Amino acid sequence: MCLANILIASLPLNQLQVNFNLWLTPDDAIIDPTTGGMVIFGKPTTGSETFSEVQSEAFGKEFLRGTEKMNVTVPYKQNRAVIFPSTLWHMSDSAAFKPGHENRRINLTLLFGKGNFAGGVIS
Repeated sequence: MCLANILIASLPLNQLQVNFNLWLTPDDAIIDPTTGGMVIFGKPTTGSETFSEVQSEAFGKEFLRGTEKMNVTVPYKQNRAVIFPSTLWHMSDSAAFKPGHENRRINLTLLFGKGNFAGGVIS
């Protein structure tokens, strides 16, 4: 069994405006269909943070403290696209996929637009 345990340390916050994530691995590759999706945290950045701040694990934990009831977990499904503002922290949900290379979790991520942090617009 291939287990992927994702910790809060891996929370990305992208520098652009829109995230587009598409899951490509077949549904029958996942052992537990209630796992493997994406958690999107319901508290956006304010725009006053610097890029180095939002990339800090400590800053992310403190910023997201108390947001558990605002979070959304999108279940895994092959060919499902998840589109959301890049100002929201997000992370892969924990997942268990069957063994073998053909069962590895594969996703396609596309990022669009220009982001804005306190250090200026990132192009």
